Amino acid sequence: MNEPSTTCEGTRQRFRVGDWHADARTGEIQSGDQVERLEPKTMDLLRLLADHPGKVLSREQILEAVWPHVVVADDALARAMFKLRRALGDDAKAARYVETLPKRGYRLIAPVETLTTAEDESTRRDSPGIPAMAEKSAHPNRHVTHSGRRGWGVAIVVLAAAAIAITLALSFGDSAETPDLADSIDSTVVERADDFYYRYSRAGNEAAVELYERILTKEPDNVAALRGLANALTQRQIRWPSRPSGGSETFSTLTASLADGHLQEPSATRILERAELLARRAIALAPGDSLSYRALGLVLAAQSKFDDAIDAYRTALRLDADAWGALINLSEALELTGKREQSIQAMIDAHAAMTRRYAEEKQHILPYYTELAVLVGDRLVEVGRRDEGEAWYKRALAHSPLHPGATLALARLLEGDGRIEEARQLCLELNARLGDQPGCSKLPDQADRGTAEPEAGH
Repeated sequence: MNEPSTTCEGTRQRFRVGDWHADARTGEIQSGDQVERLEPKTMDLLRLLADHPGKVLSREQILEAVWPHVVVADDALARAMFKLRRALGDDAKAARYVETLPKRGYRLIAPVETLTTAEDESTRRDSPGIPAMAEKSAHPNRHVTHSGRRGWGVAIVVLAAAAIAITLALSFGDSAETPDLADSIDSTVVERADDFYYRYSRAGNEAAVELYERILTKEPDNVAALRGLANALTQRQIRWPSRPSGGSETFSTLTASLADGHLQEPSATRILERAELLARRAIALAPGDSLSYRALGLVLAAQSKFDDAIDAYRTALRLDADAWGALINLSEALELTGKREQSIQAMIDAHAAMTRRYAEEKQHILPYYTELAVLVGDRLVEVGRRDEGEAWYKRALAHSPLHPGATLALARLLEGDGRIEEARQLCLELNARLGDQPGCSKLPDQADRGTAEPEAGH
């Protein structure tokens, strides 16, 4: 395979990318008087891209390099890419730094220049307009292989996609009691619209839009239809964007959509503006309705108005402390604004709220309860809280024995900690009970670890 070697070890420490001076030692980038501090993984992502200017790096290559031997949620790369672009002042739709190539990966298109120590001290505060010539990476042609790694990685990505999809599902899924908001409209019509909406499919979402529109034609002040239509229109823009080329693509999270940039398209902004008006109208009519504030928070987050979105979610929670969907949305907004520990705590609080509401809302909560526990485990492992992450994976398995996502995540964690036999036993049982599972079909042997031999059959 003629793929570039992608590892964050040995990459350049001080370098220019376009108008920005980057210092990996401090985690800062600077352009003139403007200084931005990047999270460690966001800086690792920038360093990796800078080592391969002009080259397309696939999602799998980036995950392998930036998050080696770590279980991460499926949207980890989208989150890091969004934060990097925001720090650089880049626009995904008119990229000057990082270009997205749909279904292929990312590439750095800005010029890159490595700085020596002397240059670093003398040019740190120079004008950002000085052109820098792109150069080929001086990164040594190293290749770190971990036997079985590719199989594990693919399986975790596939299974994590289902878990991450709950971020949007939970955006709309909890059903706290609300007042009877439709007097003359048959309540079954509103319920039918909600039922279509909660299918989280494109066809179901479009059916919901049609029904909500019909209700509002007869009753313009129907709060349930106002907030429902706001949610459905926002979800349409997040998940199923209309491409100018006519192509179609599905996005499972708000973070991935923001990283892609399609929410900035004029057609999307117009629809999101309408959704915001609908949500605000619902709030004006029913200021005590938690669900309407949650709908407003989602559309504000889709417009990148994160502080306002966080305020809306917190208002929803003041009205209903167990609004677990609002807590999930709040977690994502906090993550996108760099408040990672608060984000994790909001996710933990969401799971606790789901536990408290489980008996009365089992139909809505059951499909996502275990998935959320796995997602909490993923986020904890990402920030180095591996023991806590392990406990959450085990918690998920206690609720749903042999859950493939939880089993594979826990096995991957154990394997990374050198507990090979424990990982092996988990996978052996999973394969025996459910048939061969991706990622468990080839288990690493103690003798395999640390070798650079290619996998058989590849």
